[in-house]
Parts: sequence; C-alpha cells; structure tokens
Amino acid sequence: MPAKPSGTIKTSRVNVKQKNGDIYVMERQTLYDPVKKYNKVVSSKLIAKIPKGEKIQVPTRPKRPNGSKLPIKPQKSYNMH
Repeated sequence: MPAKPSGTIKTSRVNVKQKNGDIYVMERQTLYDPVKKYNKVVSSKLIAKIPKGEKIQVPTRPKRPNGSKLPIKPQKSYNMH
C-alpha cells in the first residue's frame, strides 16, 4: 500500500546542467499533487553554480528585490554655441 500524501512542501537541492557545461545548484520546493500524481514545483532558487571543468561551487549574488533598480546618473549636457 503506498504512503498517503502529507500535503507538506518539501525542500531539496538539484543540480541542473546547462548547454555551456556549467551546473546550476538549485533549491526547489515541491508539493505532491494527488490529482495529477506527480510533484509540482512551488518555487526554485539559484544557490550556486559549478563552472565547466571544476568541482567547487561558486556562490551567486542574491537577487535584488523587485522595484529596487540602480539610480540613473544624469547625462552630461553639451552646450553648442
């Protein structure tokens, strides 16, 4: 007899291979969908990446919050007389 779905979100780390040879280390939160009978990804977050030909993980910078962009510098005005 199979186990009953608990309905809790489970967190796991997954290695995702890229075309350029790098490997992204992602943290995924999944939830089991009993109707479709498979795990649905609720959210995923990039933790680190492993560059091609290396074995050491390189941490990635944190994602900026929405709406916080870098301030735009005013352009120099050229007076043509």
